[in-house]
Amino acid sequence: MRIAFLDSGIGGLSVLNAFLEKSYKNSNIKCSELSYFADFKNLPYGNKSKEELLEIIHKNFEYWHDKTDIIILACNTSSSLLTQEIKSKFPNLIIYSLLEGLEANLKQFSNSKENIAVFSTLATHNSESYIKICKQALGEDLNIQSIPCPKLVPFIENNLGNLNSKEGEDLLLEYISLLNKKPDSLIFGCSHYTLMKNSFTKLLPETKLIDPGELLTILLKIDFSEYKFNAITSDNNQKELNAKLIFFNKELL
Repeated sequence: MRIAFLDSGIGGLSVLNAFLEKSYKNSNIKCSELSYFADFKNLPYGNKSKEELLEIIHKNFEYWHDKTDIIILACNTSSSLLTQEIKSKFPNLIIYSLLEGLEANLKQFSNSKENIAVFSTLATHNSESYIKICKQALGEDLNIQSIPCPKLVPFIENNLGNLNSKEGEDLLLEYISLLNKKPDSLIFGCSHYTLMKNSFTKLLPETKLIDPGELLTILLKIDFSEYKFNAITSDNNQKELNAKLIFFNKELL
């Protein structure tokens, strides 16, 4: 079985790491190839239109559709805007998105009485996908606020060795100041943001941080344990991890 994780940059590595630690580890199903695709050429996705993103993601899937069996959309922006369109265009692929994990498991980590904040890219914010899913899961009267954070992804990609710096904290404070009230829970509406978790915790010490990538791993762990992928697993008795991690830049395609 082959699995590929797709993101605009390095943010989806947090999803990959959560998958390896919480879904894949100790499971009975093993991969012949585990790939990670970082589309640096088109980074960031969050400032693009839905039409632009659909063209980009479609090209990426055209490249991957015969090279993998399962694709994890490890990008909240593409998950928010394009999941159904992509699934309809590539019906033979098993496709998971970050929103599916949130939809399936949010009730385990939050409730309708909480004040919830979502920090995301501009495109995800404009889609209102997180607001819709949270209200579907927790109730239409939910107190939820969405904050677009367009500067965060460029900062993270350009400051990997210095993410939890004063500069990073000042940038987060710029967006935290836009909240109309202190949140009980804050949802990372972009997989990049988990890389600044230490700064979020420092600035919002009493706020619960919810990572959709972590919630997706719960769903994947269930699917793995229920042997939903037996049809594409060549050797269910394989005990050793036999995975190849590949990093791609779209410039190489």
